[in-house]
Amino acid sequence: MTISKRNYFLICLSLVFIFSLTFIVANWNTAVAEETRIIRLYGRAEHDLSKIIIEPQNLLINKGTVVLWMNWVKAGDVQIKFEDGKTCDDVTDAPSQFKMDIKGCYVTSWIKMGGTSSLQFNKKGTFKYTVERNDQGLKSTGTIVVRE
Repeated sequence: MTISKRNYFLICLSLVFIFSLTFIVANWNTAVAEETRIIRLYGRAEHDLSKIIIEPQNLLINKGTVVLWMNWVKAGDVQIKFEDGKTCDDVTDAPSQFKMDIKGCYVTSWIKMGGTSSLQFNKKGTFKYTVERNDQGLKSTGTIVVRE
């Protein structure tokens, strides 16, 4: 059985395509989470929105965990801010809604009710953050502790 030049060319081209695709997929910079933990943000109650509740306020996670914040505050958008922005930027991956502001803080845009934001934490450490409501300047603080 002989292979024509055209078929030989197509076989070689297919092999090059498969090897190239394999190389691209193997080196793709994706965030593979070991687990995901959810932090819920609430207003205290419908008749008393004078506080933001962070649940859980202190979160212990393993390295590689994605933390997802969900805004359930009924009256006003919220913003999550890590004051030590450079450190947080260096130890996290796959930021959703986070960016560095002009003061060097790692912050989200204003998250509407029902909106989310997330980060994957890849290094051990303690990370404090603030949740602020835009309409009255209300603030609450939370902590994420990442272990090996």
